[in-house]
Amino acid sequence: MAVHEIIHFFWFNLWHELFGDSPEFYEQPHLPWIVSELAIDAIFSDKRLNYLITNPEAAARPASGYPMFYEITTPDGPITDIARKIYKANNIRGFMREIYELCEQNYDAIGKYFNY
Repeated sequence: MAVHEIIHFFWFNLWHELFGDSPEFYEQPHLPWIVSELAIDAIFSDKRLNYLITNPEAAARPASGYPMFYEITTPDGPITDIARKIYKANNIRGFMREIYELCEQNYDAIGKYFNY
């Protein structure tokens, strides 16, 4: 849980630098918040971070904290799988841009799970 929250801290510092939007959008229900929560799973899938998770049971569980992300399917497949592919194919700034676009394109599907 601590690593999850630390990632958010760094994520939104870089996000603000990249997009320049207001921090008020970094809370639920805004899209930048949704993007940050989805990003956690992709970032945790990075094997270079496994040493930070000392509890093997925690490492085996989805890291986002929002199980509904694992139920959201886009025309291209499960949204978490797509986010992981985007993460692996980009640097962090490219990942931020592309995962934001992914969430924009699938906002209606995501919104069903967050009651929007």
